[in-house]
Amino acid sequence: MSSYLDNLNYEQKQAVTADLGPILIVAGAGTGKTKTLTSRIIYLVEEMNLQPENILAITFTNKAADEMKERAHLMSNRTNGVIFGTYHSLCTRILKQEIKILGRNEDFNIIDDEDQNSLIKDIYHSLGFDFKELSTNLALKTIERIKNNEIDLATFYTYDDAKKLGLNDIHQLLLIKKIYLEYVKQMNEQNLLDFNDLLNFTRKILIEHDEIAKYYSNQFKYILVDEFQDTNIIQFEILNKLINNSNVFVVGDPDQTIYTWRGAYPYIFKDFLKKFPQTQQIILNQNYRCSKNILKVANKLIDNNFNRIKKNLITENDEGKAVTYFCGTSNIDEATYVCEKIKELITEKKCDYKDIAILYRSNNATKTLEEYILHHEIPYKIYGGINFFQRAEIKDMIAYLKLLVKPNDELSLVRIINVPKREIGKTTITEIKDYARANKKSFFETLTLSLEESIDVKWRRSHRHINIFLELLTKLINDTKELKLSDKLLYILKEINYEQYLKENGNGDKYDNVKSLVEHLAVYEKNNPQNTLKDFLNEISLYTNKEDTNSNKNVVSLMTVHYAKGTEFNVVFIVGLTEGTLPSFWASKYNDCEEERRIAFVAITRAKKELYLTASSGSFDPISRNTCRESRFIKEIGVNNLLNDYIKAKSISSNDNEWFDSNRIVNYANNYETKTVEFKQWDKVSHTSYGEGVIVGINGDFLEIKFDSEPAIKTIIKHHKGLKYKI
Repeated sequence: MSSYLDNLNYEQKQAVTADLGPILIVAGAGTGKTKTLTSRIIYLVEEMNLQPENILAITFTNKAADEMKERAHLMSNRTNGVIFGTYHSLCTRILKQEIKILGRNEDFNIIDDEDQNSLIKDIYHSLGFDFKELSTNLALKTIERIKNNEIDLATFYTYDDAKKLGLNDIHQLLLIKKIYLEYVKQMNEQNLLDFNDLLNFTRKILIEHDEIAKYYSNQFKYILVDEFQDTNIIQFEILNKLINNSNVFVVGDPDQTIYTWRGAYPYIFKDFLKKFPQTQQIILNQNYRCSKNILKVANKLIDNNFNRIKKNLITENDEGKAVTYFCGTSNIDEATYVCEKIKELITEKKCDYKDIAILYRSNNATKTLEEYILHHEIPYKIYGGINFFQRAEIKDMIAYLKLLVKPNDELSLVRIINVPKREIGKTTITEIKDYARANKKSFFETLTLSLEESIDVKWRRSHRHINIFLELLTKLINDTKELKLSDKLLYILKEINYEQYLKENGNGDKYDNVKSLVEHLAVYEKNNPQNTLKDFLNEISLYTNKEDTNSNKNVVSLMTVHYAKGTEFNVVFIVGLTEGTLPSFWASKYNDCEEERRIAFVAITRAKKELYLTASSGSFDPISRNTCRESRFIKEIGVNNLLNDYIKAKSISSNDNEWFDSNRIVNYANNYETKTVEFKQWDKVSHTSYGEGVIVGINGDFLEIKFDSEPAIKTIIKHHKGLKYKI
């Protein structure tokens, strides 16, 4: 046996060396699933003598696919030829060969969310619809729901039907019918596919054409799937049609199913075992990431879920520091505590800023955090913003490259016809679009009509500028035909003087991103010498996240738990552990917290050495209109498993504006009267911090008070010691 097996524990080796057939690996957090999956690929080619080109490895991000490919190649040079990719890249590969059977041209373009949004806005304009009647966001979500559920809109006409689609009323249902028909028409005419089309069209072909399904099943004789818990029903149907002789190896963790909101199917493991009853099931439960104390908290929490495959994570790591819990009276207390603790960790040289992450349930938690992090002069970066390929300057260049391949690509033409500025404004573009729709011509055909003097339309006033643009486009296409991919982009940049354009608009620093794209093209060409520009464009259309969370910069990382999945840090702060936040408001309301508990479990298991949980209790939550109280998850973990930290840092909004001594112990019970004073609306009161004011409203245990010193109404719990009648 090869040396790569020597680095595996018993369960990992059992998984890697298993016989052919269906295998389900339940891999807990930090148990080395990627190493196990990669080692399995090596075993298939080196010990079982499978041909690499007959092996398909499916992951859920292109980044993960690239990393797995690189790791496999480092372990064995016999893995060249193994196909690594996502479901979307697999579907793109199949559709390039087979989409013509659906009456579509294989020369399709894949559009991302931003392109979809632009197309929908054009449709609203052409149909004369008002965004207030139906938001574009809701329209796109409804279109996705219609496609994924193969809904026949002709049968939908009642109020209940509208509700099934997530719409408010029949009026919105009538609007979506027209929008959907026009959307499909435009996608067909422009030969565009969105991400849902990639999956749906592939499923349709494989289900309706057995000979095609058999062809690809014979090609992919062995299939491995990573992050199986994130698989949705459509992806599972595609997988079933491709599996050859039950030779499938899936790896995942039911306890990390946190994407049901975007289609992940929570019962996928049960369905897999039902589909393949002879499945060999192996559990990986030895965690290599977390300390014993962190794992104890994670296990205690997730054990409260019923819909799971039972396992208990173990580790040979040290006990580590006890998991610390802090509960303040507001999110300001939380933010201040986190900042003070980070400064303490840095001062005591326990870690660097880059070793620390702050995780939260949703992005709206960052406002207060950012304010206090800035006040404490802590370097930080918020992850989950605009990724590289979604940046405006990158999309500009991608649009130019797309026009080299397909000059009549309307979305690309519209994007860059006035970039850099060519005096072809939005009004002119809208007029050209309207003329094209009315006369059943493409946008590109209509542009060329501007050269004909016999055409009497308003937009001919810009004919000289349009003509210059068309001449430029022709020149770019002709002059770049024989150039390398990266040189094509360099030539475009020079011809349009894009760097100068960015500088003139105060965006000169963005040119560094464009240079990164040139470098990316050069690397792509080196690694894929046979691929064309079109292959490159299709591939990057599938990239949903190219941002590296393991940055070399020495900054604290702020991110949602969903974004943090797949990462690890020495020190993790999980903030917002309150009812209505984690678990979320709706989960709390309907007492359906299994996925919320899985989200908290994923957050906890990002921590390697130290974990801090923070909450707030007693303040007023304006969303739920209730008193904030700590998350039920704290009770489920058990106070005996947590080190309670009662240190309270003073808010920067206090009157004396001095920082509280963090060594001082505070008893929160002393802040409140044990006997509630019965205040009434319009009573005059005084407060130790805000001074005098009048009660303008009462909501349960909370008073809404307009203080003379404050512009906004303050909400204060009515039995706080700092609040008195004004005598």
